[in-house]
Amino acid sequence: MRDSVEKKWKSMLGYMLTVVRLLKGWYSFNFLSQEDLEKIKSMPWLNGKIFSVLHHWCIGYNSLHNTLQNKLIWVKLLGFPIELWKKQVLMDIGNAIGKKIYVDP
Repeated sequence: MRDSVEKKWKSMLGYMLTVVRLLKGWYSFNFLSQEDLEKIKSMPWLNGKIFSVLHHWCIGYNSLHNTLQNKLIWVKLLGFPIELWKKQVLMDIGNAIGKKIYVDP
């Protein structure tokens, strides 16, 4: 996972961020700015068939009591006219359903 994340995020951020493996399934990422973190958090991340979720760490953070606040879903729009397959139209539909959306090219 570490190599995959480093490669994908380096192309988006322009630098190699520090990735430290902690416990099974847990990693620590160090970003250079809040804007970089927000850019990464704005998209769902799949590593193979594993959905990756980012959580902000703070003193007293307990992963056992943490719950997901966002979920990755795929929406199939049956009979949706091809002339409306534009990023902004899909973003408007997605934002009507939930808070944030990423349109997969």
